[in-house]
Parts: sequence; structure tokens; C-alpha cells
Amino acid sequence: MIFDFIPDQDIRKNLENAVDFILVLIEKQKDASESDTSLYMEEINRVLILYIVSIIEALLSYIYHLHPDKMTRLEYKEIKEIGKNYINSKIAGKVVAAVQVHVERQSSEITLKSLIEFLQHKKILKKETAEAIRKFNHIRNSVHLSKARKGEGCSVDLVEEAVHLLIKVRAGSRKAIVSFK
Repeated sequence: MIFDFIPDQDIRKNLENAVDFILVLIEKQKDASESDTSLYMEEINRVLILYIVSIIEALLSYIYHLHPDKMTRLEYKEIKEIGKNYINSKIAGKVVAAVQVHVERQSSEITLKSLIEFLQHKKILKKETAEAIRKFNHIRNSVHLSKARKGEGCSVDLVEEAVHLLIKVRAGSRKAIVSFK
């Protein structure tokens, strides 16, 4: 069990299934014949990186949810218009008074980018690791077919680099999760 340090059985099973799928794809890639196009091989590499980064994101998200500090966003409460005489002529808006409060971000508002920033700020994620995750997240986002892929090759070497990053993040995740118990 490579994720035995995660007590949540559902998350652990999802991560293990994702790793199993990665291994199946790697085997399929090894079995691919020379007649397979380089595009086919490159797309398999993209899917591998998509899964690897998704596993990394799940690990970072799990660490975040165990961490006592949380990410917040500003919200404005008790908004009151000051008066019709006060209008911002530059943007034709009303002038208001409000109470500014910090509200914990919902799960849907937490991105991989914000997880990286938060965990790096909390000294859980090293700068080099954060930069590597950003690099592979950029490649993961190239799976979107609506985005241009010029110069966005996806080689076996990149997949190997991503696997090494996953191993590094997994080891760091184990340490972080154990430290929160």
C-alpha cells in the first residue's frame, strides 16, 4: 500500500486506483508498435502527466485539509450606500460603506495554484518542488483541446521526471500527514 499513511479509505483507494491506471498506461506504451504515431505516444504521455499531477494535487489537498490554518477570501457584509450625492464619476459606481471580513474558502475555490502557494508559505512545500509542480501542471493543462499546444511536446523523459516528482511529493506528504496527528 503506497498510500497507507492516508487514513481516509476512499481517498487512499482513489489514489491507488490512479497509480494502477498509470502502470497500465505505461505497459500499453511499452507494447505499442513502431507503427503507432508519435502523436499517439505523446497523447499517452499527456494522460500520464494528467494523472500524476492529479495525484499530487489530491495529496496536497489532503494535507491542506489537515492543516489547522485555512485559506480565506475577503467578503463584504452590511453593504450600505452612502448616498446618491456620492458617485464615482470615473467608473460611474455608487460609493458604499461595508464591513470587510475574512471567510474561509470553499473547496471549489481552492486550486492547485493556491494549494502550492499556501503550502509553500507554511514551509511544507519547498520552492524547488513547488516550481516543478507548476511546470507539470502547465503540461497537464495542455490536455485541454481548446488550448494551443505549440512547443508543448510531452516526452517519455518528462513522464519519468513527473514520476520522480510524485515519489518526492508522496514522501513529503507522509511526513506532513504524520506531523498533524
